[in-house]
Amino acid sequence: MKKKKLNTKKNITILFKKLLTNHSYKLGGFKSCLFYSPKSTLPLFEYHELGFVFSIYIKLSMKIFFSLIAFLLLACNNSSITYLPATRPLEAAREFIEAFKAGKFEKASFYMLHDKENDKLLKEAKDKYYQFTKKDKRLLSEASIQNVTIETISPTETIIYYNNSFDKERRKVKAVNQNNTWLIDFKYTFNPNL
Repeated sequence: MKKKKLNTKKNITILFKKLLTNHSYKLGGFKSCLFYSPKSTLPLFEYHELGFVFSIYIKLSMKIFFSLIAFLLLACNNSSITYLPATRPLEAAREFIEAFKAGKFEKASFYMLHDKENDKLLKEAKDKYYQFTKKDKRLLSEASIQNVTIETISPTETIIYYNNSFDKERRKVKAVNQNNTWLIDFKYTFNPNL
């Protein structure tokens, strides 16, 4: 029985012709084909009859290229977010309140004095925030801090009273100085006797 010899070159060419649009041309007596994707004007593959040479051209459109660059930049920068420590009580209060209103709880946590109760209260506030409607979240983040009053208790403790334009409710936060950095003692907001 005579075995049928497979023509690899022919099979590959047929496969590419089925998948992609090709344009054949003769180059120095040898057949060459450029294969195009249906949506592209740039060749994806170039096939030369001479020596079964395949040159693969990876052509990325500008959209894909810039998307890839943007993704890489965001992926690299995401873990390197740093915040500047507050050097004054009002600065700590402003940073904490603004982050809190915008739903940036990682940043709010940075400006907060960490203890068991403060961490618990921040988690509860975060859970409550995520139950708000999109409209309420937007209104809260756009709200301005108004009627700020500062009461200095001691060189290391300051109470800041304020309203925001979202609900106009009078609130207070306590800033404490630890190692020359001002932090917000969040539990004071709920229990002013501390």
